[in-house]
Amino acid sequence: MGKKKTIYVYPTDTVWGIGASIYDEEATELINGIKKSPEQKPLSILYSDVERMQKDFLLDSLFNLEFIKTIMAMEVTLVIDLSLAQISIPSWISKGSSSVFVRCLGYDFLKKIIEDTGAPISTTSLNFSGDPPIKDFDGAKKFYSKIRASAKEVEIIFIDNADLKCSGQSSSIIRLGTDGLHFVREGKRVNEIKMACRLFSAKFL
Repeated sequence: MGKKKTIYVYPTDTVWGIGASIYDEEATELINGIKKSPEQKPLSILYSDVERMQKDFLLDSLFNLEFIKTIMAMEVTLVIDLSLAQISIPSWISKGSSSVFVRCLGYDFLKKIIEDTGAPISTTSLNFSGDPPIKDFDGAKKFYSKIRASAKEVEIIFIDNADLKCSGQSSSIIRLGTDGLHFVREGKRVNEIKMACRLFSAKFL
């Protein structure tokens, strides 16, 4: 019998998430099945450090490292053109899109997960498709208990950390372009992000 696929349930700065190695197609399909997500909905990619993220996507061709570090700590999701990718982005992550959504959280548990998987992980909100994302520890634990009982073919690891509090707010979504930053969605900390843009002389649109 082959090794079980591994899926992770974890807190983020905004809501609880669920993901697996971006190169594990079977685990990704299982996540979509658990959530009852539309087949063509792309997944985001989650990193634990900006240095690796910037290396994998050549972001220094657009913005400096300190600027990226600053805004990624402000509940931000970046939309990055796949032409900048220096790693293979699987089709089951991008789902035919010409860009990919990328997040970065400097949590110790996430660093350990990425060390164990050898790759960044996919990330999507912890909920059934159409339901509100789960924002609290108790709700996440209850969801985990429910899906663990029905998913015998996969190992689901729950990050048991009640101290990390989610804001419960949607992240700001920012598309990176050669002409500046395009705000696709403005989250709770958008004013801080725009202030950082001014500080680093980064143009936003």
